[in-house]
Amino acid sequence: MLVYRGVSPGENIAQIGSDASIGKLILRRGRRIGPSEIGALVAVGYVSELYGLDFIPLTEEYFDFAVRKDRLSKKV
Repeated sequence: MLVYRGVSPGENIAQIGSDASIGKLILRRGRRIGPSEIGALVAVGYVSELYGLDFIPLTEEYFDFAVRKDRLSKKV
């Protein structure tokens, strides 16, 4: 690795609140939530608890986790 110059204190550091401002749209309604969307929501202080997700231990199947059918909520 070659280093061409040193780094100044605070260089490449974002200030608190610089990523979003009050009234700014973070996500549009209906957008699929993935890791980057979760990160954006957490960055602005939005949190929500999840209920009904049970993790099943890994067995011989090739999956990371599953939700039991009896725990799925039905849309009314």
